[in-house]
Amino acid sequence: MKLRFACRKFYRLISSSNDGAIRWDDQAFMDRHRAECSDCRRHEEQFSLALNMLREASFDGQSESNFDSRVLRRFHVDRVRSSVGYWSPAILGAGIAMIVMLAAIQLVSRSSDLPVFNVGGAGVKRAADAPAIPLFENRSPSTNR
Repeated sequence: MKLRFACRKFYRLISSSNDGAIRWDDQAFMDRHRAECSDCRRHEEQFSLALNMLREASFDGQSESNFDSRVLRRFHVDRVRSSVGYWSPAILGAGIAMIVMLAAIQLVSRSSDLPVFNVGGAGVKRAADAPAIPLFENRSPSTNR
């Protein structure tokens, strides 16, 4: 099982070593493991061959003159869109809308406390004249279970 872990670590370090961004202890591990494991050695050789082939490949097509700037601009736009600063106006607008909704709900729920007038002979009493219905008959705590 230790060999499988070492092989996985070796595979993970191969691309870092080709980029040149590898620590000295990882490089020592790769040298030791390369000497021990023929499968990993063969895998590294194939990876290096494929990478060299891609580096030496020439492309016949011509790219547009502003292609690089367009790619970098799109990358920058995606990075800005993923930040909180880009979405802060939308978040602020949602917060204001939520406050307005809560205020409207509060006003609608308190409309029963406002006086009601008799309109058109419908016989509607004012809310202040209506008898208050107690919520609890007995307000003292009960110890009976």
